[in-house]
Amino acid sequence: MHSNGSYILARALLDCASEANFVTESLAQRLCSKRTPANIDVYGISQSVKKVKHKTNITVSSRLGSYTTSPYPKFNIAHDIDLIIGIKNFFSILENEQLTLGSGLPVLRKTVFGYVVAGEAMEKSASTVVCNVSSIDNLESIVRKFWEVESFEKGKVLSLEELYCENHFRETHQRAPDGRYVVRLPIREEMLDSLGESFKIAEQIPGN
Repeated sequence: MHSNGSYILARALLDCASEANFVTESLAQRLCSKRTPANIDVYGISQSVKKVKHKTNITVSSRLGSYTTSPYPKFNIAHDIDLIIGIKNFFSILENEQLTLGSGLPVLRKTVFGYVVAGEAMEKSASTVVCNVSSIDNLESIVRKFWEVESFEKGKVLSLEELYCENHFRETHQRAPDGRYVVRLPIREEMLDSLGESFKIAEQIPGN
């Protein structure tokens, strides 16, 4: 629907795999619709990315009924696509009636816009088949590792070093005036002899 209340004929593509509805820049300009800035990445086939710079609200109505959410009826004539109607409105558009044209031919599915053509694309030969499904064979093990990392084991037996570190923190930590926690540097007594004369060397370093 135009901003002045009139209607403009447009051709729409029904796409149940699309997460959003799309309208071309040219149709938005013809409708004089108000656009607002947007910065959205739209991923397509083979992970191709297109940047959407504007978004808008338009009213789509059927020429044949009272549905409001109309494409050209001549689907067999090549023409630019003005709209993509995605999954949000896809199933509310469909009606129950379906006509089969024959083996290997598309079907006609009744919608609020009239009949639309549905079916696989006709190709002379196909050496590859694309299925947009992503799977992770070891998903169960990945989830298990995640919960193992995030979980706290009650009653876990700590090693002597772990006990020492826990007690050292509990006995020496304090809260500084700026809000930070301060803890004394832990020292392993049996390693003191390995330090040699490092204290005197440290005193000679400028700034100490």
